[in-house]
Amino acid sequence: MMIPFALVLAVILIAGLAPSNQAAAYAPYSIKLGSPILDVAVNPATNTIYVSHVNSISVINGSSYSLAATIPLDATNDAVGLAVDAPANRLYAAAQDSNQVYVIDTLANRVVEKIPARGWPVGVAVNPETNLVYVANSASGRSESYDFPVEDDLVSVINGTTYRVVADIDVGSRFLSEEGITRDTQGIGVSAPTTISVNPGTNMVYVGGGMSGDIVAVDAYANKVAARIPIEGSHLGSDINLDTNTVYFSNNGRGAIDVIDGSSNTLYYSIERKENGRPFSFPEDVAVNPKTNKLYVADLDSVSIIDPDSRKVIKTIDIGGYKDVAVNPETNLAFVTVRDSSSLVIIDGNTNEMILDPGSYAYEIAAGIGVVSIAVAIFFIKKHKRKSDRA
Repeated sequence: MMIPFALVLAVILIAGLAPSNQAAAYAPYSIKLGSPILDVAVNPATNTIYVSHVNSISVINGSSYSLAATIPLDATNDAVGLAVDAPANRLYAAAQDSNQVYVIDTLANRVVEKIPARGWPVGVAVNPETNLVYVANSASGRSESYDFPVEDDLVSVINGTTYRVVADIDVGSRFLSEEGITRDTQGIGVSAPTTISVNPGTNMVYVGGGMSGDIVAVDAYANKVAARIPIEGSHLGSDINLDTNTVYFSNNGRGAIDVIDGSSNTLYYSIERKENGRPFSFPEDVAVNPKTNKLYVADLDSVSIIDPDSRKVIKTIDIGGYKDVAVNPETNLAFVTVRDSSSLVIIDGNTNEMILDPGSYAYEIAAGIGVVSIAVAIFFIKKHKRKSDRA
């Protein structure tokens, strides 16, 4: 039962912050971040949320929704992809502009290594069973257009102990014509690898590209492409339900969610409509909660919650702007980064509603080096019961 609860106590301003009328304008049900935000990742073991910015990473306590730390990165670096290795207490951040992968100690919240990449790294995924990290390098086309040496369409394999690249997997095959980039005569591979997911149980790696619809399944034992799944469009986000061995890709080019059967490495089906029959509007990211088997799809104007068993949309929540999404299956919460408003929106998987706990706060976090102030505002909020509170 949802119990309305109006709470307007105060707006607390700490030295050097925006005036109270600006703080009051912030929307409830979100953590307001004061710097452009990109990706989001969750460590369920510690209930910690990581949000990447242009030159830093915010560490958010998942119990209090408070800023626990800010991890500085090199100036103007875009940490566009995040992946958590919970057993090793490591966070990996793919920095596209500086062409490197950051290794972060999540106990100390500091960078411990910078690994050179093969060309515009975007996606990153970890296999905690083998202690290997997989990086999707999105550089595609003429290498002379980049400020550093690149190789097209490679997935790099990094040893999680030595932090060294131990293998490169060619997931694309092409040649260049005078008109630009042209697919090769065999039509095999991924163009501009962008999103990557790993199944530790099968030791398979799934890669999608931003310039082609093909998805490839990589045998991580042999470091070779095991299957090509031809699909029209382009893929920007992916996630795996390890319990069902099902892989989900957000198809930005075709406006759909492509569902891959991990047993056969074939296209199982596609979901092309949101609630009320509305088509997806450039879906950018997707995340699955394996405990509830709910799918969260972030597109340009909303977040859709989908039941993969019935292939139906349960709820569509209108949230505008480019977004990324991650799920904590232990708390049954989904976290959505909204780039246009620099906000982190929280969705309760029990109610399928945006929430913010009573007694916690909406924060403006000036992410970056030298942060000294936080604005705290208390808004009209709705009290909700947690799963543990229910009979």
